[in-house]
Amino acid sequence: MLPGENEGAMTNGYDKPMWEPSPDTFKLMVESATNAVLIADEAGRILWANAQTERLFAYGPGEMLGREVEELIPARFRAEHPAHRARFHAAPSTRPMGVGRDLFGLTKNGHEVPVEIGLNPIRAEDGRPMIVAVITDITERRRREEELRLAREELARKAEELEGLVTKRTESLRQVIDDLETFCYTMTHDLRAPLRAMQGYAFFVLDRIGGQVDEQTRNQLERLSQAAERMDILVKDLLAYSRLTRGDAPAVPVDLDEAVAHVLRRHPGLGAAGVEIQAPLGRASGQAALVVEIVSHLVGNAVKFVPPERTPAIRIWTERAGGRLILCVSDNGIGIPCEHIPKLFRPFVRLHSATARAGTGIGLAIVKKAAERMGGRAGVESELGKGSRFWVELPAA
Repeated sequence: MLPGENEGAMTNGYDKPMWEPSPDTFKLMVESATNAVLIADEAGRILWANAQTERLFAYGPGEMLGREVEELIPARFRAEHPAHRARFHAAPSTRPMGVGRDLFGLTKNGHEVPVEIGLNPIRAEDGRPMIVAVITDITERRRREEELRLAREELARKAEELEGLVTKRTESLRQVIDDLETFCYTMTHDLRAPLRAMQGYAFFVLDRIGGQVDEQTRNQLERLSQAAERMDILVKDLLAYSRLTRGDAPAVPVDLDEAVAHVLRRHPGLGAAGVEIQAPLGRASGQAALVVEIVSHLVGNAVKFVPPERTPAIRIWTERAGGRLILCVSDNGIGIPCEHIPKLFRPFVRLHSATARAGTGIGLAIVKKAAERMGGRAGVESELGKGSRFWVELPAA
């Protein structure tokens, strides 16, 4: 249609329909609808039904006309239906039927079909009240809902089984870990006695007959004594690391100044190594013995990795970050290659041979584990050839 051609035939404004179907066209529209549509009178007799209604209820063409709508209702609901119909006609309005309960239609061959029904009151040309019922077959929807329900039940059952399996295996793993921790603690503890005996025997032999043996024999005895001493230090560190995984202790305020002073008194050589303390350091929440262990390893580590030709410059200070206290220990040592930093706090990780640098490779692992036991964490920043800054973050007291 060209612009302006027959425009008045299409619309007269928004308050009137743009097109009104003829009775025959309207009947064709209802006949071709995908939903079942039927019309019944006030007594419940079927006056008209479209083809979809006949297919849904398995009736032949025109076979439903004149029948009572109760024939389309399962017997267990049939007796109460006339009362429902009477209430509808007493206060007619467009409404869904059976809100809150399941509705079923009964086919000619006795098969029940789940349905949804919408009711609409109309009047015939002579004024008789009638009902238009729009019926939707929801069999497929019910099937999908049932599949979904079963799938959810199965998922819940599998989740419960998985949770039980995880709990069981977690308990089993916890028991294995406990057994290994106990074994490690017992083994390292019991190893110290024979090691000390070996060291004592070596010293005894050297003292008694050291001047009566050749140089090679004397060297072998000294190496035996040194090996026993290194092994004893390793066992002590293993014991210290093992203790960190056993038992719990309540957190108490720990004076960091006192902890550092205690370490320096216990190792007088550290005091002469150029340790600068930026007091006051403050108080952390934790365990005094673990804090002393952390400080001892960090300060000892800092001194150990300063080159012999360089005067040690060890600095200890704290920083605050919210409710956390960060203990820092910096040095002017050889530094750490950046590719080695991620593995530095693992047990037995050594970046140098035992002959080049003394140690067992457990010290920094003890620092990390002790910090974690007190609800903190540990880390390091380093520049190769210029030194490192180790830090331990703990809850502030």
